[in-house]
Amino acid sequence: MKKIFFIVLNFFLLNCLFAFDWPIEELSEDFYKSDFGQNISGHISSSLIFNTTEQVKISENGTILAVIQDYSDDTNFFPSTLGTAVIVAHEDNLLSVYGNIDKEKLYISSENDYAVEKGQHLGESGNSGWQEGLSTLEFQIIDIKNSSAINPKIMLSHLDSELPLTLSDITLRNKKNEFFSLNDKKTFPTGIYKIYRKRNPVAVPYKTTVLVNGIEYDQINYNILVEENGKICVIGKKRKYISEEVYPNEKLQLIGEVMLSPGKTSLNLIVTDFLNKSRQINYNLTIY
Repeated sequence: MKKIFFIVLNFFLLNCLFAFDWPIEELSEDFYKSDFGQNISGHISSSLIFNTTEQVKISENGTILAVIQDYSDDTNFFPSTLGTAVIVAHEDNLLSVYGNIDKEKLYISSENDYAVEKGQHLGESGNSGWQEGLSTLEFQIIDIKNSSAINPKIMLSHLDSELPLTLSDITLRNKKNEFFSLNDKKTFPTGIYKIYRKRNPVAVPYKTTVLVNGIEYDQINYNILVEENGKICVIGKKRKYISEEVYPNEKLQLIGEVMLSPGKTSLNLIVTDFLNKSRQINYNLTIY
């Protein structure tokens, strides 16, 4: 069933690629300060958070669904931390969400169900949300049919370069929640382990992959977030991971989970960005 879901999802995304315009004018590889799927106060962020104060414009033709004033709403995909926010409904059951808007510089009416056009100025980013004093836009795209958040970068024109990914300080976490650095230890008992890398504070991979003896064991897609049992999750090859598993602390980010069986084991880890550029690292382990 999961395979069918991803086939349908990928077909949907391919047919929607580049349908949306960027909601700001100035773009560069460092124009955002927090990527979709990043750790924000212990939670997996469903927003792309920009780096500077900007005029904000509508990304695609649609109709105003709602204007949230400051802290008037609080749900998983629309948290109160968005502050003053505008939600626009589009075709294909998509919503675009523009958070942290300066409520004194909101150019559109707060009335619902009226049409807006791609490129129309919405207002200016402000400091109405969690990032008070920083005055930068939080941008989301929500698929209401599948109760999921989509990385806006999937829907927007790709940049020529991406912030470089890192793959360092690899750590294993066992079922007892004990952490082991692969720089220091290469011998482990049989068991299930979660594998972490040092978290980049801005960039998040497009996907992460774990191979054991050349066979793919797990792959996490960091571009679709789903809600399950009231919690936001990323989707792995075998199961979903909640925020506490993805970001166990401020330093680490999950690459994947693996079952290590007795014998000599080659563990290959890969992180891949939007331009399909990868970094990988390999460890030869002894499992008893």
